[in-house]
Amino acid sequence: MKYRVCTNTDMGLVKEKNEDSSYGCVINTEKGMMAFAIVCDGLGGLSEGELASSAVICSFKNWIYHRLKILCKEPITFDVIQKEWGRLLQLQNEKIQSYGRKKGIVLGTTVMAVLVTNSYYYVVHIGDCRLYEIESHIFLRTIDQTIVEKEVLEGKITRKEAEKRKDRHILWQCCGSNERLVPEFICEKTKKGMTLLLCSDGFWHNLTLKELYQAFSTSVCETEKQMELQSRKLIELGKKRGEKDNLSVAIIKTY
Repeated sequence: MKYRVCTNTDMGLVKEKNEDSSYGCVINTEKGMMAFAIVCDGLGGLSEGELASSAVICSFKNWIYHRLKILCKEPITFDVIQKEWGRLLQLQNEKIQSYGRKKGIVLGTTVMAVLVTNSYYYVVHIGDCRLYEIESHIFLRTIDQTIVEKEVLEGKITRKEAEKRKDRHILWQCCGSNERLVPEFICEKTKKGMTLLLCSDGFWHNLTLKELYQAFSTSVCETEKQMELQSRKLIELGKKRGEKDNLSVAIIKTY
């Protein structure tokens, strides 16, 4: 399996700094080529959100370039990934909280990370960044970890009621502001010719599934240059529609 990876981010129309962080790469390992991407959204309204998002990105980069090489000496399984990333995120959660206590501030970040191997792709998710899988159709693979979405899943309110709630974007957890994290872990089969789209809520807020599919489907978006142009096009479209948040996206294509 081969991969193309692209990342893009924009400060947006309102904020004075970009609290999002993103990263993507292709890695040559003992078990063959792999691809990795991550998007983190330092929470708007919380102090120094950009430090929280960049800290988590750095910890995953360190894991990719050091720890993953050691793990590749043995079979990589979903259980191994869950344990490794669970420990990594809990450690970052504690470090961010400790930093916040020393500074007298509250900071945190959402997390969406994906590792793609020849057989499976592994996902960890905290917050409301999203992962879409695009083939002949587009699928939303993650569930937004908002209080309102949780109430919908528990049957307390309807989807229509949720859409009218003013607090529908409030998270029930993020890395750095919860004592104990409960990440969502996902494992799916890797397929040739698929696209994995990771994005912050600022990116997906004002875009439809149809627009995402049309932009990143294989028929119109194959090369890294096309991936860059299409992601930039949708960022500008989101801004044109009044998006006030930072906008970030990462794309992995298999071929």
